[in-house]
Amino acid sequence: MLKIEAFKLTKILNYFNMNLKKEMQSVGITAYRLSKISGVSQSTISKINRGLQVPKVTTMQKLKNGINQFKKQ
Repeated sequence: MLKIEAFKLTKILNYFNMNLKKEMQSVGITAYRLSKISGVSQSTISKINRGLQVPKVTTMQKLKNGINQFKKQ
């Protein structure tokens, strides 16, 4: 049961990582700019995009809010 839950969590996080990168590319925001808007460090964004770091829910929210704020500019 624990392996199934870990697998599901991994799929969700991979989905978020792939979509973050695609979303950043589609709106034309760099990791540097997103870090300034969201308050999440550029190195953390880079690690998330490369699948090297698992983001916390609060980090995911900050990144999504940062992208939304960038879109409004």
